[in-house]
Amino acid sequence: MCVKGYMGLHCETEVNECQSSPCLNNAVCEDQLGGFLCKCPPGFLGTRCDINMDECLSQPCKNGATCKDGANSFRCHCAAGFTGTQCELNINECQSNPCKNQATCVDELNSYSCKCQPGFSGSRCETGICELNVVKDDTKYRDTITTSIFTCAKHNLYTKNYVKHFVLI
Repeated sequence: MCVKGYMGLHCETEVNECQSSPCLNNAVCEDQLGGFLCKCPPGFLGTRCDINMDECLSQPCKNGATCKDGANSFRCHCAAGFTGTQCELNINECQSNPCKNQATCVDELNSYSCKCQPGFSGSRCETGICELNVVKDDTKYRDTITTSIFTCAKHNLYTKNYVKHFVLI
């Protein structure tokens, strides 16, 4: 009978416990007298490197994102309005220039708002004062802005051109 870690007729051969590949997940096996030691790659632990560390435990995802654990990795699924590896970046909805007529775009969380110039309204400042005063015929208005005086020119095939001025107070 041989001492632990040896075999053979005269116990002359050391047993290589790594020969059976006991370590998992690409761990390096180090043969030791009567046993083995697994050197785990990043993201794994345990005697045989069989336990995947949960990288989501440290809560790496920001701004209400959900974390999905992987093998030595994680992936963040961002809440609406955010982007980036850890959802750390607020998406700038103003980048696409959604506001019209020289309005100022204000970036908000998963949204934007437009601060309209005088004489314009609508969620994107797309409606001019002249468009608000259209009569129910085929009249088309064109607005011209000079400071706070608005000139609406009426163009109609059936009548003469007509100009209407509005002064904002």
